[in-house]
Amino acid sequence: MFKVEEECEILLFLTLPPEAESIIKDQKKEFRDLLGNEEFSHSKPHITLLTWKVTTDRLVSCSKKLSTTLACCQPFSITISGVDAFVSKKSKTMYSIIKNPEQLDNVYKQLSSLKQQPGSGSYFKIYGTPHITIGQSKIENKGFDTLLTIFQKDPISFDCLISEYSVRINYFKRGKWSTFYEGKLGV
Repeated sequence: MFKVEEECEILLFLTLPPEAESIIKDQKKEFRDLLGNEEFSHSKPHITLLTWKVTTDRLVSCSKKLSTTLACCQPFSITISGVDAFVSKKSKTMYSIIKNPEQLDNVYKQLSSLKQQPGSGSYFKIYGTPHITIGQSKIENKGFDTLLTIFQKDPISFDCLISEYSVRINYFKRGKWSTFYEGKLGV
């Protein structure tokens, strides 16, 4: 399927338990119903941890290193409470806040060790602000700020146990990214 040295991308996510996923899906639905069907409003609720671009000849060894590294991480609890927004020049992104991001410190420490290994790939990024995207809007959409205020007045708050990761492997072919594999990894 792959040619030698084609570019692949490994994305690593924290998988939310079903009850937490359901709460976030309700928020995403409310966002979509009120602001429209925009980019990122369809994604399954998750917390992105890592983007790792590698060539196809390194894909298997890098995937094994990732699995071995995650096996050292124990399950942990996080608290999700409230919403906030990232604003860029082109868009606004509403997200659920992780109140105790320090719970992820051990995971980040383990993932950082991958970057130091030989053959780690052409691009390796650990995401800095853990969050769960609710939806995204173009910068000129005036309804976004009103909706953010509504979400902030009646914030959700819950704890959940993180015990699984999801990995998605994308590959670049004919000028676009396509998903080759998506699955869960246990802790």
